[in-house]
Amino acid sequence: MTDTKPPVRRRLWIESSAAALFLLATILAVVNPAWLEAVLPVEPDGGSGSTEWGLVLVTGMFALGLSLAAAREWRRGAAAQTP
Repeated sequence: MTDTKPPVRRRLWIESSAAALFLLATILAVVNPAWLEAVLPVEPDGGSGSTEWGLVLVTGMFALGLSLAAAREWRRGAAAQTP
């Protein structure tokens, strides 16, 4: 019986987990954009919300990049298994 699952490294799970955390942070920042002022006693953008939307953009880009890296790692494992 042959194993049909591709061999994956720990790197896949790290990238996938980090992507999920960044995606969660992005969703939370979209749902509650004023979270930074609620957590910290400062308003870095003077209450305009630009800092929070910048964080949404940054965390979203990290989530996307890590997702793509995890997909590449998965394909690497699948390619290593094909004869």
